[in-house]
Amino acid sequence: MEEIKEIAISILASASALAFISMPVYFMWNWLIPNIFNLPYIDYIEAWGLMTFGVLLNSIFGLTVKSKKDK
Repeated sequence: MEEIKEIAISILASASALAFISMPVYFMWNWLIPNIFNLPYIDYIEAWGLMTFGVLLNSIFGLTVKSKKDK
């Protein structure tokens, strides 16, 4: 039961950290990207999705690059 509680806390902490870190992405995107590249404004949920996508890509490709360097 303790293991399940630790996993749940870990998942909630990760989601909270990602939600907190998504706020600067939201502001920076809406401040810079529409003016520079003529792309649309995004809302907070889309910024959270971009951060999640970036973390997933980094974890997948970051591990493969590290494993090639170790060989």
